[in-house]
Amino acid sequence: MDRRPVLPTFVWVIPLALVLFAGLTWLNYQYAGDQQGANDFLPGWEGTRLYFTEGLSPYSQETTAEIQKMAYGRPAAAGENPLNFTYPFYAILVFGPFAVLSDFALARALWMSILEVSILLIVITGVNLSRVRLHWLMYIILAIFSVLWFPGIKSILDGNSSIVFALLVVVAFWAIYHEQDALAATLLALASFRPQMILVLILFVLIWSLSRKRMTLFWGYLGVMALLIAATSLLIPNWIFQYFRLIIEQLGQIEIGTPRALFLYYLPGIGNQLAWLLTMVSAVFLLWEWRLAAGMNYRWFLWAAYFSLVWTNMIGLPTSVENQIALLPALILVLAVWDERWGTLGRWLNGFSILLLSVGLWWLVIFYAGKNIPADLGPFTFFMVPVFMVAGLYWVRWWAIRSPRLPLQEISERLG
Repeated sequence: MDRRPVLPTFVWVIPLALVLFAGLTWLNYQYAGDQQGANDFLPGWEGTRLYFTEGLSPYSQETTAEIQKMAYGRPAAAGENPLNFTYPFYAILVFGPFAVLSDFALARALWMSILEVSILLIVITGVNLSRVRLHWLMYIILAIFSVLWFPGIKSILDGNSSIVFALLVVVAFWAIYHEQDALAATLLALASFRPQMILVLILFVLIWSLSRKRMTLFWGYLGVMALLIAATSLLIPNWIFQYFRLIIEQLGQIEIGTPRALFLYYLPGIGNQLAWLLTMVSAVFLLWEWRLAAGMNYRWFLWAAYFSLVWTNMIGLPTSVENQIALLPALILVLAVWDERWGTLGRWLNGFSILLLSVGLWWLVIFYAGKNIPADLGPFTFFMVPVFMVAGLYWVRWWAIRSPRLPLQEISERLG
């Protein structure tokens, strides 16, 4: 009998993972050193770095001027992205580890590696939350798709922090499933560094947590948020005022990235009315589904949470096609249910959907680019993924919200 000791998994897995991460970062560094871009990462990195090294407020004109100088070599011209630091000040917790690096190319390469690994973790966690066992080949397809579809690869190249937001949110959902409400509250509070992306979702989470008497989740989120704001106010006492002043200034300058901007671009006469109509329709759908989900089990919560993230892109808040990477867990739920419940038809649906949202979306982006229209001003590129997700979530709703457990177990949970 072979009695040779077996090495614990972590003894070889961790070194292997570190070597792979180092190799990935080296490849990213080769790209980052030769390419311009990362305009989503640059304001967060430079704004945090200037605060650390010179004590400048990230919201100051001096900081904005330095960011623009790095990006353009000059002040931003009219119509160009002003590249302001548009995050709450506690976002320095996210950008701080990278801001200690003075070499932007190295910081960007590390950030890109984090984003790439985060996408894979989103896929793994999203499949786990779906409670569906997928074939290993489907895992590989999802991983490749998640990186290479337009929101994925564009977010990585631009350094878009929406990937980090999506990871924090999906891990928070995992924590809620395992009743680790303190952890979930902390993760959701950290995810609030992208307030426009979490606002709709967090309203639902707070409503659901109250209806389920999950008070640790409810008060934990509010408590951690209060702590983050109070702690950072010790560093810059009036940062909240500076932040909202900047946001209000920018709201009047937004030309792309909202349904209103898109409607005004094509139908200036009735664009405002159409935007308000879409906002009201979004609110009606959300309030109706929140009412149904209140007090219900986790599976219903997860479906409604994904539903909330989808409508965030259409309710009128500033967003972008890149930010739709946050809808990846919802897409995984739809594809997983199709795969489990519909057999061969489900696999055909999955194949068609992946082609539509990868090749189809890329074709539309290139088509609009040929007409000098940004993706955020292309009606099909802007609305394709959210509309697809609304249809997909409603398609799988019946299976997604119902527990696979025995009826008596479900009744016991509801009574408990």
